[in-house]
Amino acid sequence: MSRISSLAAVLLACAACGNDHGLIGDPPGGGGTSAGLPCDVEEVIGAQCQGCHGSPLAGNAPIRLVTYEDLARKKGGLTIAELSVMRMRDTVKPMPPAPSTPVSTADTGVLESWIAAGMPKGDCGGGEPGPFDVPATCTTGHTWTGGNHESPLMHPGAACITCHKASGEGPRYTVAGTVYATGHEPTDCNGATGSIFVEITDAANLKTQLPVNSVGNFFSRAAFKFPIRAKVIANGKERVMVGPQASGDCNTCHSQTGNTMAPGRIALP
Repeated sequence: MSRISSLAAVLLACAACGNDHGLIGDPPGGGGTSAGLPCDVEEVIGAQCQGCHGSPLAGNAPIRLVTYEDLARKKGGLTIAELSVMRMRDTVKPMPPAPSTPVSTADTGVLESWIAAGMPKGDCGGGEPGPFDVPATCTTGHTWTGGNHESPLMHPGAACITCHKASGEGPRYTVAGTVYATGHEPTDCNGATGSIFVEITDAANLKTQLPVNSVGNFFSRAAFKFPIRAKVIANGKERVMVGPQASGDCNTCHSQTGNTMAPGRIALP
């Protein structure tokens, strides 16, 4: 049995999104790629944590969980890795928070086994940069050239609801946005495609999955009860938005550079 099971009463650490004031403070030099982590550990941390605890930080997350040094730091005699697993397993105040899917037993098992083995360093090819760590680029290489001609493919990356209200034309969406492969793609660049959904959970706990179209746009005219929560689901993974939102005009915050604490675009998990 690992040390984790004997420490279940400790309720500190952040494993995904949100601000936990027990761990405020980011050490110098944090960020970059997941250097020094075994590949299986890097994969779990990347999928479950770095949407908020990445580089840059997002959603008021207080610390980065990116490098070996990030996870090996200690708080109250325990490593951040140990504290993070406890929050993943906590049924009262879990990480990642609702409405995200709880971390699987298999994934927490990867981290527990690594901790029990003494947290050996690894080398996963130096790590790939995260979606917000790469320069601005149009990944697809294709852009919208149709001006303001009405189309569900128009102006990917633009604030759809704001634009439609200002012009007095086009559908009156309640939720709309664009999903991209990376975090700093320019407006009018076509976004990500494939089997990708944005799941909206409204204040009445009604869940609705919105598919992205051939330029990465998603939208709905449904009467959601605000505030809403959102997550992107693709390839068996998900990226969860932090906190409830009073607006469904997603690209207003998720612009190329990011506004109101958003790190940039709505990026694939």
